[in-house]
Amino acid sequence: MLLGYCGDNYYGSQYNEHHDTYPTRPTIEGELFQALGKSKLISTLNAQEFKKNHFQRTTRTDKGVHATGNLISVKLSTTGHDELSIRETINKHLPQDIKVWQIQRVNQNFNARKACGSRKYEYIIPTYNLELGIDKLNIILEANMIKSFDKDDLDIIRKYPTLSIKEQPSLMVSIKDYLQTTHNQLVSLRLSEERWNQFRTVLKMFMGTHNFHNYSSQNKLNSSKAYNQRHIVSIDITKPYQIHGHPGEWISIILEGQSFLLHQIRKMVSMSIMCMVRGFPVSSITKSFEPESLSIPKSPSFSLILQETMFTSYNKKLQHIGYDPISFDKCQNLVKTFKENHILNRIIQAEAKDMEFVKFLHYICYSQC
Repeated sequence: MLLGYCGDNYYGSQYNEHHDTYPTRPTIEGELFQALGKSKLISTLNAQEFKKNHFQRTTRTDKGVHATGNLISVKLSTTGHDELSIRETINKHLPQDIKVWQIQRVNQNFNARKACGSRKYEYIIPTYNLELGIDKLNIILEANMIKSFDKDDLDIIRKYPTLSIKEQPSLMVSIKDYLQTTHNQLVSLRLSEERWNQFRTVLKMFMGTHNFHNYSSQNKLNSSKAYNQRHIVSIDITKPYQIHGHPGEWISIILEGQSFLLHQIRKMVSMSIMCMVRGFPVSSITKSFEPESLSIPKSPSFSLILQETMFTSYNKKLQHIGYDPISFDKCQNLVKTFKENHILNRIIQAEAKDMEFVKFLHYICYSQC
């Protein structure tokens, strides 16, 4: 089952086994299995019994992360139905921000996770994160803080680089004013050719096989060196572009890897932005693969899209035994429309309203990371 979704309203893709305890924490898989039950493609009694339905996922995504090309496998009762009618029936019972693109038959021994040869992601960034070095950025941030905060409050703000100050709720209005003023200034910036080339050079340092232990949020005590070893097949960036309805400028990072650790991509993006803003040498990335532990913050989640899951090697086996290869090629028109209407719209709205990238820049300027 090939599918896409806007992850904004969900607590990740993976089904929450404690759904009855936390009904306000919906997941992509939870919504999907409810739709399969309502479509009578699985028994309603087994709608929460994933093993009984031979369920397997290719890739799980975190809270707030989107997808245009994810895949799951599941045993369905499809007697008397063609694949198109099955897809339409499922989509009828799904929320508007989750869509099944295609239903496809595979062999009985198919294992979605193991058959997937690589995953391709897109991370979309406002270019104002990359144009200014820390000296010029600090001038803007300091001037706006002086405008927005009383003298006594400035000391408090500098102690909380996350700008999350629960003990001082009265400061929230001033924080919002500071973020909005800063955003209005930064969003007019445009990325120079020199800085674009510099950023591309930084990202290329991640290519190949490395120990990404510093780029995972998982418990390092339980993670071996072999587990943290990951291979980046390719990584590149688009030229700057604009999205209709937003005054800013954006670039997309496109990266493909065999598999990724928890939060690995967001930490890779964060490290790359820190190299640009704080002037870290590109050798800092090479050094981050060494055993010494580093504290690398996560960049915002709402700009990350699982673009495609790929089955190049396994497709040869499928074709050899008489099945169609797994491909998203036939879905591209549906994917494009959904991405524009749901995912990109949500990304630009979140960037303008929540100003998470401005908060992120403030954090990397004032924290000790």
